[in-house]
Amino acid sequence: MIGNDIVDFNDLPNIERSLSKAFLQKICANSEIDTIFKSESPEKTLWRIWSMKESAYKVILKKGAERSFNPKKLETSIFDQTLGQVLTKFGEIKCQSKITPDFVHSIAFFSNEIPFCLGEKKLIGNQSEFVRASLMEDFRHKYPHVYSPRIEMRDTIPYLITDFDSVDISLSHHGNYVAWAFECL
Repeated sequence: MIGNDIVDFNDLPNIERSLSKAFLQKICANSEIDTIFKSESPEKTLWRIWSMKESAYKVILKKGAERSFNPKKLETSIFDQTLGQVLTKFGEIKCQSKITPDFVHSIAFFSNEIPFCLGEKKLIGNQSEFVRASLMEDFRHKYPHVYSPRIEMRDTIPYLITDFDSVDISLSHHGNYVAWAFECL
């Protein structure tokens, strides 16, 4: 099971919100607040933590968690520039994050060895349509032999349906960016 989230650093409301101590206390554990302020780039670290939590939330929804996002109940640990984890009532969820000057994109997964494909693009047009089209383009490029893949929603969770299987996917968009992840076949 995979989840992903992208945060556009250039989205003005996020910049203003990240400076608010009240906001930090609503979404972060004390240890996470310490990590944020001890980092070289507190704002980027905050939004990395946020994207890790959002990604992990998407994973636990697939495990049957209640549809109630409470970021304080998901506690992150950052190990290095890319790797981290989120502690949930369903166990530890591994995370991999990519930080650029414009965005952070995090992928969450249970297994250390899950093979997944991922991507991100600058937005053109409608966010929801563009992220779905981008994932489908990427999937068809990697797997041209798979006939008629399509995205279907099951209890508000997207899946990629093929002739022979259901593929776990995750879609996200924020500001001027879209991102996706899917299990590799």
